[in-house]
Amino acid sequence: MFEESLREELRRKTLLFDTCVLINAATYPRAFLALFSLLKDTDCTPADCTLIRSELFTGISDPKLIAARRNMVDNFGEKDKPLYCIPLNPLESISEDARSIGTALAAPKRYSPDLVDCYIMALLKRYGNNLILITENHVHFTTRLLDRIAVTAIDIPEDRVIALGFYKYNQRKAEHALKLGLAYGQDQALKL
Repeated sequence: MFEESLREELRRKTLLFDTCVLINAATYPRAFLALFSLLKDTDCTPADCTLIRSELFTGISDPKLIAARRNMVDNFGEKDKPLYCIPLNPLESISEDARSIGTALAAPKRYSPDLVDCYIMALLKRYGNNLILITENHVHFTTRLLDRIAVTAIDIPEDRVIALGFYKYNQRKAEHALKLGLAYGQDQALKL
């Protein structure tokens, strides 16, 4: 199911789970067994961060749903092995990178990126090749700044398929996108 190149990329690294993937992993844990096995086989640490965890629990009030998600966080793939929460202390330490990434993404298509996604990309920048993102959101996590290193499909109930993308930060692409974003922003300011 997973290509050898992905296995090598993940070996002894940290895999940052986006909120959408965590929600599906909590809802359909059997569909994710192969992914959990891959993490174990490659000694890859599954992780989230406080912002992702906040998204995971925001807007839900059903005690059963809260319990299912809490159980998934506390027993991620294996009993008594919690999902590692990457520290953001202090949050300000990556705020400038998140702002720059937002600027790069906003131009020239006038796309307004999600704040949490900008912070996720700032984390990818901070940790470099040691941190890889897994997400279903291929619009917000664009190849304008990131390298998509693999895509895999997972069958879930109701005859649905989700496409999981694995991404890592590309400094060269990001610098180019930021230059375009800053130039676009200056051009727009002159029109005001």
